[in-house]
Amino acid sequence: MVSIEIHTRFSYFTSVSKLVDCVVMSFIGSSEQWGDQAVARLCQVIMEANDGMVQQIIEDRTDWLDLLSKEELERTDDLGLSLAYLVVYYDKPEAVKYLHKRGIDFSKPCDPVGYGTPMYYAITMGKVHIVETLNKLGYSLVTPCETVFQKNAVYYAERRDDYYMLQCIEQIRSHERRAYALLRKNFFKLKERKLFLKKKKAAIKIQKIIRGKLARIRLVLLKIAEALPDEVILDGNGSLVGSIDQMSTVLEGEEEGGLDEEEEDDG
Repeated sequence: MVSIEIHTRFSYFTSVSKLVDCVVMSFIGSSEQWGDQAVARLCQVIMEANDGMVQQIIEDRTDWLDLLSKEELERTDDLGLSLAYLVVYYDKPEAVKYLHKRGIDFSKPCDPVGYGTPMYYAITMGKVHIVETLNKLGYSLVTPCETVFQKNAVYYAERRDDYYMLQCIEQIRSHERRAYALLRKNFFKLKERKLFLKKKKAAIKIQKIIRGKLARIRLVLLKIAEALPDEVILDGNGSLVGSIDQMSTVLEGEEEGGLDEEEEDDG
């Protein structure tokens, strides 16, 4: 915490009063070298070192950050702190969403020693809204959030025994369980529907094949009837048929009889 206050005071000035305090404290040491230009030179150094990113985070604005590239957004300050850490420290969920949209990876360590991720610091600092935002963006609570002991956010929340944080985590996990149950239910429904449609398609295909075979058999019988003499043409019962027309009549009668039997079965 002390390093953050020093960083905020001397590196990024958020008000005119802090800027004046720094100038007054530094005036004595610099006036001997710069003379009457000491104050102006100090102000110039401060303004050149201050790129405005922290002010944008504190004020929850992004107009200046829009002008920076991804590499510039990933840059750390002289204390090794990144914007990913600062948005957690100042509790700015909207800034987290903005940086995530710009391509900042919140699963990587964000401190100078490469220890904890933003999720780790959100848990340890009690930033409930940041935890909820990171979870919605896809950063899981059960994934290790630090690089040494490989413990997850749930472990550190239980260790801190923060009631509001534990309640937030339990609510998030409850939503995840319900979402998983709903997804599983819909998946099986979709699977059963696909199986039903597959069987229906197969039945329609079988019906078409059977009807086609029956039509081809009828054509073959008619061709055979045309090729044979009248006296050797037989009907379905083995009786002689006198002519081709009578043979066609017999076949049509058999088809009508089959249809009548099917109607009676349906009835």
